[in-house]
Amino acid sequence: MKRTTSLTSITTMIGCALFIITVNSGARAAVSVGDQPTIDFVATDGTRVTSEALKGRIVIVDFWATWCGPCVKAVPHMIELNNKYASKGVQILGVSRDRDKRSLMRFVSRSGMNWPQFFGYAETGAMSSTWGVSGIPRIFILSPEGEVLWIGHPVNMDKPLAEAMEKHPPSLTASGGDNSPSATQMRNDAVEAIQQARGLVSSGAFADVLALIATVPDEVLTDRRVLSNARVLLAGIQMNAEAGNALAAAKEADPESATRFEAFAEAVNNAAPATETADGPRSAVHPKLVESKLKQAEAAHEGQNHYRAYTLYEWLLDKAGETEAGHTAAQRLAEYEADEEAMAVIQAGKAEQAAKSLLSLAKSYEAAGKPDEAKATYEKVLEQYEIAAECCALARDALAKLE
Repeated sequence: MKRTTSLTSITTMIGCALFIITVNSGARAAVSVGDQPTIDFVATDGTRVTSEALKGRIVIVDFWATWCGPCVKAVPHMIELNNKYASKGVQILGVSRDRDKRSLMRFVSRSGMNWPQFFGYAETGAMSSTWGVSGIPRIFILSPEGEVLWIGHPVNMDKPLAEAMEKHPPSLTASGGDNSPSATQMRNDAVEAIQQARGLVSSGAFADVLALIATVPDEVLTDRRVLSNARVLLAGIQMNAEAGNALAAAKEADPESATRFEAFAEAVNNAAPATETADGPRSAVHPKLVESKLKQAEAAHEGQNHYRAYTLYEWLLDKAGETEAGHTAAQRLAEYEADEEAMAVIQAGKAEQAAKSLLSLAKSYEAAGKPDEAKATYEKVLEQYEIAAECCALARDALAKLE
């Protein structure tokens, strides 16, 4: 029997982390099987995680810490479960009892724990008390409706998770209105894979192109950003005079990836616009803004201002990919990506803008009296944006003054 839940006072904000949880207001403050806790927080990476966004997914809430031996020992198993179930509708959420955020994020990054983490020692301690967690690791499995199905140790969770998948199957895919962290990450990963493939077309590395496209799940091929980037990729291949033979050779060497690529191309070519009106495809932004951006992009293109044109076409592809302007942008981007000299200029421009942003951030750290953070940011400029010579010179000067 489910207990009636009411909002408690646990509403916490730490840096960019906010967590709100709803539990029973009775004498025993603990989340039990049958309860429906409400989740609402911004994770350490800035991802907003809510019960509404998680609807339709099985959710695993993992109380853990990097200083906890059994927790760390369970990490490979958690990653294995995430790899197995994330694409099937399971979302893991980490609740860290760590004190040092930097150490936590370094461990998370190195371990490959690509799911949201809630951080804040005092706040997660209060949450642990409210949930009735007296020791870690501690796992809570929630149904797609948000009901707690099981509580226990991660070493014992395989069977209850499999039973949850069977008896409470997730109801959403990564397309459409699913904005859960896993679905969003799946779409972002697909866009990144396609963009990497776009960058390989001019070099003729079609074995790598096929391998990247093979990682793109079918269910994301209705997403606007995925489709827009896919159309640029296919247009680029069509424009590459030497692509035919190279692509054919790659397909012959890897028939399985070749079959996947053909299915991918067919799905992209046959995809309907994401949103339509009686008059045809509609952009998510105002048509006059789209028209203005296209005029600016075309003017920059004609004036051979490659970096500005490219960034404007990217904006059009992202914001108006299903419109005529978006299709023009896709074609122009494919043209640029087939031109090595133009792309060298564009990459240099991107590096300069990114380096300038980091320099601004570093100066903000200095002004706030945070020299360590400032040094780390200046060093990042030198490590990642060597091509931006002027910015690197400014970073070196700033580092010398901080020594």
